[in-house]
Amino acid sequence: MQANHILLTTDFSAHARTAYQYAAELASKCDVTLHLVHFAGTLPSLLPADSRDTLFDSLAIALTHEAKEHPAFAGIRVEPHLQRHRWTRVRQRELERNLGIDLIVMSPQGEPLKQRTVED
Repeated sequence: MQANHILLTTDFSAHARTAYQYAAELASKCDVTLHLVHFAGTLPSLLPADSRDTLFDSLAIALTHEAKEHPAFAGIRVEPHLQRHRWTRVRQRELERNLGIDLIVMSPQGEPLKQRTVED
């Protein structure tokens, strides 16, 4: 299978950033685009509209900065994608279809990444 697009989710935590290296290595070896995705969660929906927009703007800036400046991403194509809602499997699957995702790298919340192969 020829991969063209890798999805990497982040919540900006140390555990999520551990997954960056794995995703970046795959992207580099396969010469593919890495899509760095952050789901904003439910908190923004609790804020007044002007505060919500400010939060989304700040998250977009942080995500773009992460994609451009994190050392793991040096030399690979990284496209940031801010999702303005909470994560659900259905939303992720829709994003995967829209972006043509072939591979997914995720670090479970609160768990360090464990390397696994497709055969595991």
